[in-house]
Amino acid sequence: MNVWFYAPLKAPNHPSPSGDRHVARLLVRALRIARHRVALASDLRSYDGHGNARQCTAMHGNARRQRRIRWQGRRAACALIRRARQAPRHLRPNVWLTYHLYHKAPDWLGPTVAGALNIPYVIVEASHAPKQEHGPWSMGYHASHSALSAASAVVALNRADIACVEPVLASRAVLQYMRPFLQPPVVACPSLEHRRSLSRRYSLDTNEPWLLTVAMMRDGDKFSSYQTLFNALQRIDTLAWQLLVVGDGTCRERVQHLFKPLKNRVAFAGQLRGSELVRCYSNADVFVWPAINEAFGMALLEAQSSALPVVAGRAGGVADVVENGRTGLLTKMGDAQAFAESVRYLLTHESVRKSMGERAARRVREIHSVKGASRQLNELLSSLV
Repeated sequence: MNVWFYAPLKAPNHPSPSGDRHVARLLVRALRIARHRVALASDLRSYDGHGNARQCTAMHGNARRQRRIRWQGRRAACALIRRARQAPRHLRPNVWLTYHLYHKAPDWLGPTVAGALNIPYVIVEASHAPKQEHGPWSMGYHASHSALSAASAVVALNRADIACVEPVLASRAVLQYMRPFLQPPVVACPSLEHRRSLSRRYSLDTNEPWLLTVAMMRDGDKFSSYQTLFNALQRIDTLAWQLLVVGDGTCRERVQHLFKPLKNRVAFAGQLRGSELVRCYSNADVFVWPAINEAFGMALLEAQSSALPVVAGRAGGVADVVENGRTGLLTKMGDAQAFAESVRYLLTHESVRKSMGERAARRVREIHSVKGASRQLNELLSSLV
C-alpha cells in the first residue's frame, strides 16, 4: 500500500543527526521491508522549543512561532489534499503515518489530510501531557490532543506514554506497544588493533577499562544527564577507568568544561558515524548514560547490540530496552551515588561484564529487530486499510 510518512519533530531527511531522525529512518525502513511504498509527505518541522539555538539557554514556548507553523501546516495540508486528489488512483495514499508528536511538535497536517481523503491516520510514538494545557505550548497541546482523538491507531514505543495517551483516543482506535528496534547492526568484533588505534587517537590507555557515552550535547535533560554522569564518576576516581564521550551539540563547551576536573581521564571524540562509532561500541568495556527523562535511548540499544553492558538511569522506557541485572544495571534516575556504585560493580567484575554483554547482543537480535517491527506494522496497517 502507499504510505504517506510525516515526522513533525524531525524529518528523516533532516541534515542534523539525532535519535528522532534515526528512528524515523528505521520506521521507513521497516515499512519498506513489508513492501509498502513510502513517500515523505512533508518535511515541515513543527518543533518549537529553542530559546537561543547557539547558546545553552533554557527552552521556552514562542506563541508567534507556533502560530506561524500552524499557518504553514494548514497551507501544506491543503496542498497535499489537492496533490492526492489529482494523482492517479494507484499513487494515492492508503494511509497516513505520523512519527512522534507531542505539545512542542504537533501534527498540523495528518489529521486534516487523512480526514479529507478518508484514509486511516496512524501515529507511532505520541505523548500527552495534560499539565501543558494552559502553558506556553498550549496551542501545540490542543493540536496534539485533537490528533490523538482523530487517530485510527497509535503505536507506543514507550510504555510510559500509554497511560496518558489511552484516555484521549476514540473508542474504536487501536493502541499497541511495539519494542524499539534496530536494523541488523554491522558488529565489529573487539580487536587489539582497533583498540590501539582508538587509544592513539583519543589518548586512552589500552590497559584500563573504557567507559563509553554516546549522546547529543543539548540543554535540558541531556545536559542534566551529563551532570549526573560527572557527579557519579567523581565518586569512583580511585578506580582505573577512562571515559570516551561521543557526541556534539550546542552545549559542547559546557559539557567539556563540566568534565574538566577529571582531566585526562575523559576524551571527547565529537560526532561519529558508521564504522567509527561501531568500533567505539565494540572496544569499550561499559556503556554509561544516566538517561534523565529519556524515552528509551537508541544508543542503549546500539551499545547492547555490540555486546556492551549498560549502566543507565531507570527513566521512561529504558527498562524495556535494558534488562536490569542481565544486560545491564539500572539505577534510580538522577541518583549519582547509585549510578557510581553500579559502574564500580561492573568495572570490578570482568566476568559479569562479559556475560551481560553476550546476553545483551542476543536479546537485541531476538526481540529488537527491524524485521519484527516490520511484521507488526504490516499487520496493523493491513487491519486498518
